[in-house]
Amino acid sequence: MITQCYYQTQDLFKALEENKLPTTLRPQCSYSRMLASEVFPVLMQLPQFQPWLDSLDVVDVVAIYTGSDTPTINTSECLSRSESSAINEMPQLMPSLFDSMCAAVMQKRLPYEEVFAIVLDSIHAMNYKHYKTLGTLH
Repeated sequence: MITQCYYQTQDLFKALEENKLPTTLRPQCSYSRMLASEVFPVLMQLPQFQPWLDSLDVVDVVAIYTGSDTPTINTSECLSRSESSAINEMPQLMPSLFDSMCAAVMQKRLPYEEVFAIVLDSIHAMNYKHYKTLGTLH
């Protein structure tokens, strides 16, 4: 359901906290570009996040990220070095990580900033593993 809004821009995380999914994210800095080009495309494709996405009201508004260009996001969810390397060595662990991140979003156990930071880190870890492996094949 698309809801018409009368304002032009809204803070991305404020909109999400209000259970609204903006139709457009205007990148203002490198972090918001990563959200727009890496995090949201992955979240939109993962079946684990579909219940959360379906629960949001799509609003015709431009969202902007108003935080720091390079934010420091403290998280209570920490992956140990062995867990991190296990994710790299066993890609089948990624769905369970995404399951837990989706549950954290749905149950509002973690702020969106933390969940997106963990998802972004896991995407980069998988990319590192993938491209490192590809590099050794040639």
